[in-house]
Amino acid sequence: MKYLKDHRIVFLTITTLILFPTWQKGYLFFLDWNVSPFLTFSDIGFWSHSLGRAVLSALAVILPFALYQKLALFLLVFFLGIGGWKLAEIFIPENSLSANFAKYFAGIFMIFNPFIYGRLADGQYGVALGILFILYFIIFAVRFENSRLKKHFFAACLFAGLAVNFTLHAIFFVGLSALVLFSFHAFSKKAYAQNILKFSLIMFFTVFLNINVIAGFIFQKNSAGEIAQNFDQNHLEAFNTGEHETTSVYLNALSLHGYWGEREDRFISTQSRNFIWKPVFLLIFALVLFGAWSHRKNKLVRALAALGLLSFILGIGIRGGLVKTFNQFLYDYVPFYMGLREPQKWIGLLLIAYAGLGALGLKKLLELKDMKEHAPAWGLAALFLVFIYTPTMFAGFLGQLKPIDFPSDWYATKEIIAEREDEGKVLVLPWNQYLDPGFLNGKEVANPARAFFGDSVIQGDNMETSTAFTQSNRPESKVIEKHLFGEEEINSDFLIDLEKIGIGSILLLKNEDLDDYGWLDKLESLELIQDSENLKLYAL
Repeated sequence: MKYLKDHRIVFLTITTLILFPTWQKGYLFFLDWNVSPFLTFSDIGFWSHSLGRAVLSALAVILPFALYQKLALFLLVFFLGIGGWKLAEIFIPENSLSANFAKYFAGIFMIFNPFIYGRLADGQYGVALGILFILYFIIFAVRFENSRLKKHFFAACLFAGLAVNFTLHAIFFVGLSALVLFSFHAFSKKAYAQNILKFSLIMFFTVFLNINVIAGFIFQKNSAGEIAQNFDQNHLEAFNTGEHETTSVYLNALSLHGYWGEREDRFISTQSRNFIWKPVFLLIFALVLFGAWSHRKNKLVRALAALGLLSFILGIGIRGGLVKTFNQFLYDYVPFYMGLREPQKWIGLLLIAYAGLGALGLKKLLELKDMKEHAPAWGLAALFLVFIYTPTMFAGFLGQLKPIDFPSDWYATKEIIAEREDEGKVLVLPWNQYLDPGFLNGKEVANPARAFFGDSVIQGDNMETSTAFTQSNRPESKVIEKHLFGEEEINSDFLIDLEKIGIGSILLLKNEDLDDYGWLDKLESLELIQDSENLKLYAL
């Protein structure tokens, strides 16, 4: 039992219980985390890679990519737990039984929740990492208010900048968090000028640490800027926060669900597998409300509660009533806010609020007169609630995080493509940005062809999500889609247009769409130069 006193060992053990199946040979394939086994330093761009992303990309070059993936995922989950503990520790500095249960509650809840689960199940590592750094930003910002130590303020600045390093629109999350925290301090201490200065410094350092990618975004020197310019109302509808069966969007967002990926059936849904999720959430939410109410005189508690409420409103997006009107106004008139087309990302701040306020609620509950005698049992019951709220995280997300290597014929084809480098670019079909490449047993991921075969590859950039077909303005895509999705039968004119844009080969991945591309064998000027178990390679 003495090891339970060291929270680092506890969270190391919990992280291992979640991710131990990933430590096998092979790569982890996700929808939004591309497997790039042949990454080089030349792939790190000044305009597209922030300082933090450049460091991670350098590690992915130095380490075997499979090891980098698993190590990065492990450290993320581990430090989410540590961060939750540290957040609760700010409000609960003592080392008592009830205090430790409360801290464990916060740490475990930062790991076991629908928001983190959904984002990691889809491979949105940057989103989860951004929320992790905002958590540490809040921790050090509050520590600075309590201690006035400059090192805490500089740490807050660093973590604010790192949050935006990994998800550019987290600048809105940082701005709101800083505004709420410093506003409550300003009004309680009547120190307005001082807190305006702190807010300004935080935002200055955040922009400074991301100046290259922000400039690249504004002047469209990176893919994020080029893509974002095509965002419109269709994208807001496609990526909006959603409901679940009989559950309204409001309860879905309040319970940390609503991520658009949940309705795409690409990973195991916590709501479909956990038939008691509603009563479990209501018990957790009761702890949150109890924590906020019982400590309502504490200005930092009020600030955390206000941050949670605002993030809930913003996280609903363009769904229903006054909330829709307000959020639509932000999209229409706030510069660059349209880039935040997924409002459910705001729910990451609500998660942080729940972790802190729930910890306060649990501590207060365990100290009630009628609870003290059986405090250990009630404390364990509260932790059990958190575990069963998102049970889909255990054992590698119930086997969803299973390492797989590329088939041998992919490696053989890579050598052939390298030998034909002077023959032109390689068009990869099926023309989909997201697909099962044929060896993942139906699992849909970001098309791995370009990352595997090299920069000569041209592959689909059509996301085909709900009301939004594409976000691309690439000229080559327009030429290819004119033929693939046109009304006329594909003929030799297609190959002529491919030659005009420098394409010398066509690589067909053998997946469930294979029959849709039988017309390739009917084009007389195409030469089949390889036909293996998973691939076909044609020369123009």
